[in-house]
Amino acid sequence: MTQRPRMEIVIDRDKCMGAGQCVLAAPEVFDQHEQDGRALLLVERPDRSRLDAVLEARDTCPLSAIRLLTDAIDVTDVTDRRTPPTARHDRGIPGE
Repeated sequence: MTQRPRMEIVIDRDKCMGAGQCVLAAPEVFDQHEQDGRALLLVERPDRSRLDAVLEARDTCPLSAIRLLTDAIDVTDVTDRRTPPTARHDRGIPGE
């Protein structure tokens, strides 16, 4: 049985401005800190079934404060959904 790659999310709290787009995209993974409104990670390593929601959260972050890693591979720049639909290509996420 092959092991599926794991996701890891990293939030750069210095970049985060508290827009809340991540919470709207993936409320089961992100929340906002009560004190400063910045992103708060509820699940550091979510199940791969949450990949689409996490990618949306990453891509809609106005200051690109969210990075997504999968088994030590930084996929921050893989398929940024802010590109026009005609310019999208395969995500290239290992194990998919």
